[in-house]
Amino acid sequence: MEQQEFALDELTELGFIQSDAKVYVALLKMKFATPTTLSKSSKIARPRVYDSLKRLEAKGIIIKDNSKKIAKYIAISPDIVLKNIREDLERKIILSKEIEELLQRDLSSPKKNEAFVFKNNPIQIKNLIIEMLENAKLKIYGLISDTHIEILTDLFNLVRKTPKFENLSFSFLIPSTHQISQDIALNIPKNWKLYLWPLKVDIPFGLIMNDETSNLLIFQDLCILLYGKQELSQFEAFLNNLFTICRSYSSQDLLRETEFKHIINKS
Repeated sequence: MEQQEFALDELTELGFIQSDAKVYVALLKMKFATPTTLSKSSKIARPRVYDSLKRLEAKGIIIKDNSKKIAKYIAISPDIVLKNIREDLERKIILSKEIEELLQRDLSSPKKNEAFVFKNNPIQIKNLIIEMLENAKLKIYGLISDTHIEILTDLFNLVRKTPKFENLSFSFLIPSTHQISQDIALNIPKNWKLYLWPLKVDIPFGLIMNDETSNLLIFQDLCILLYGKQELSQFEAFLNNLFTICRSYSSQDLLRETEFKHIINKS
């Protein structure tokens, strides 16, 4: 009995509501049960048992079996449940460190038309890119150097998970020497246009800009944010002309590049 009380206390320390912990421990002992039998076993009123079952099911801690006339519930093994809790805590620890670093830095927005320069920091750059996405009305442009190509993958994943960015048009120029990840190459959305830099040298810098508010220039280990309304019409025309002389990237390029690398490695 003391061990059970200890387990219940520890589960509440991990974030379980007390009634949820009692229902889960009772269900573990019974293997599977109905809400009525769980109410008797855990000595919790049936309405509260139903509430606990809903919360536990939503968290993936128990499974509801509807195959019978009266629904029964099955508890997920503690090793799986606690492993998931540990992984979630580890993610939160990493996130807390990132937030701590972010808050310790001076990230106050620069004044309009003011240049904001800092050392290349992935967290800061990601936040600035998100800000530019939020401020964009129609378009996002990018010239992405080989050094910073991981930005393209991060941006792709961010946009794909955020429905409100579906109406933006994306145009990116990337080095022809770099192979795009399969995840991007095989799932390029209709509102994305990727172009291959035709020369055999890397693009010397990275640039991400939108049609409204800001430019993010990455050069070697520095990042410069030009903040505020910019006169982008001439630069936009330059970019559009540049895109016309570059070859559009297609999913077929992934196959060609993979085959080419296979031949090189074999030789």
